[in-house]
Amino acid sequence: MRLSTFNWFFLLLSFGWQASEALACAVCTGETPEPVRQAYNYSTAWLSFVPLIFMGSVGYTIYRVIKRGQSEEQ
Repeated sequence: MRLSTFNWFFLLLSFGWQASEALACAVCTGETPEPVRQAYNYSTAWLSFVPLIFMGSVGYTIYRVIKRGQSEEQ
């Protein structure tokens, strides 16, 4: 089923209205206790940095393999 431009606009607009009704996260409201807020911040940081560290490790490993291959050829 193909949606027309008007239908896409209406769909996105309806999501925008619903977003004002929803609570964004545990940190955005002042009602959560401090330990919960800290745990949420730590888990967000952890889940943000682990993929970056993993991709950096893979990139560095590929770099070292290529450099080792170039030094063996010379």
